[in-house]
Amino acid sequence: MDHYYYDGYLIDDIVIRQWAYDENLILHQDEDLTLGNEIYFPLLFELAEDRSCPKFLYIIEIMDRYLKKEILYQKPDAIKIANRAISLAKKSQREEMKEWLELLKRIVWYKQRIGSVDRDLAIQMGLDLLGRILYQNDIDIVIANDESWTVGVLTPEGNYPYSQHLIISKSTGAFGFHPWYSW
Repeated sequence: MDHYYYDGYLIDDIVIRQWAYDENLILHQDEDLTLGNEIYFPLLFELAEDRSCPKFLYIIEIMDRYLKKEILYQKPDAIKIANRAISLAKKSQREEMKEWLELLKRIVWYKQRIGSVDRDLAIQMGLDLLGRILYQNDIDIVIANDESWTVGVLTPEGNYPYSQHLIISKSTGAFGFHPWYSW
């Protein structure tokens, strides 16, 4: 069956439930941006917990991208929002949700300036903060100097330059996000 679009204007719990259980229903082109908001988290966690929900991984991806965006763009309430998501995820019995919970805990730890960062930890931070749930891009150290690591995400086409990067302090673990980087 072909995909089809929701033709209403109001997106409420009923519509989100219908969307979650219908593999072919698309809310709209930017449904991930619409649903990627903490106001939907209780419902999205409930849906992702249901083993019969065909979009459970996509739902986790939506929440993951939202939380990472909040942290990477240094939104004032990012840690509070992440901690609320951690509280919801702790209730889960799904292995995929438990794995995501561990990822969220690491991301909060990174944001709290973890201290000294070696090469391996810098790469792990890149994987955790810039990576995706449904697919993984190549991530590596692209610049290293005495003060920092620059961890980059190779564009999907495999071209140079790196499309996103983190600059991570070697001494404190503080990081800055740069969405587009050209050499």
